[in-house]
Amino acid sequence: MVPIFKRILPLGRTWGRPGYKLKGRRTITMHNTANEKRGADAETHARYLEDGHAISWHFTADHDSIVQHLPLDEQGWHTGTDAGNTTSIGIEVCEYNLADPNEAWKESKAEDNGAWLAAKLCYELGLDPKTDVVTHKSWSGKICPRDILPHWRAFLAVVQRHYDSMDGEDMVLNCKWVRVPGSAPNLATAKAIADGRGMWAKELTPGTLSIHARDEYAPALIRQLQGYAAFSGKMKVERTYEGSFNDIETA
Repeated sequence: MVPIFKRILPLGRTWGRPGYKLKGRRTITMHNTANEKRGADAETHARYLEDGHAISWHFTADHDSIVQHLPLDEQGWHTGTDAGNTTSIGIEVCEYNLADPNEAWKESKAEDNGAWLAAKLCYELGLDPKTDVVTHKSWSGKICPRDILPHWRAFLAVVQRHYDSMDGEDMVLNCKWVRVPGSAPNLATAKAIADGRGMWAKELTPGTLSIHARDEYAPALIRQLQGYAAFSGKMKVERTYEGSFNDIETA
């Protein structure tokens, strides 16, 4: 399971999110971002779209998370053709510098996360992973997803494997932690503690952590966190709610 952060673009932007509805039978179009710069993750690409560029897609997958930019029933501008834009959900998979051993492993993880997302969408929308997951190249001829194309059949096999293992969403408890006024918590330490206890944590804004755990374990884990120096008197739970990883906050 991969956390999905929702950062839906504002409605009304002509090229970003005009609000046009998708038509006909859906497909899922895979892309690569063509951006190997260090730090060019899903959040970076979300900010790029939010700046108002004449392009948009539905999701970006990196090595540890996914960001959603558009509702599933709305059109993006990502295939280079009207036929693709009006029917297809776009997934951009982040690229990394394969010559850098500290970065190269992230690309395979990002691809796996993109495959998981494609499988999840097929599962939820009633699509067939064998026929309904396609490449950008299949629409316009562009060599994209450029890093996945050489092993496209293997990628589809991963999508199928994820699809075959889908059995619905696991429930989690989502907790928004905020800085206690007047304190200076070490959020990196707090995040590491949460991650090390089997939760998933992300710094949202300065002084704010979003922490997520499977709901059956969450109450005990929250009590544990409150006992650690990185949390005690420095971080407090602002709110909690049950949901899924699809409900994760972004601010």
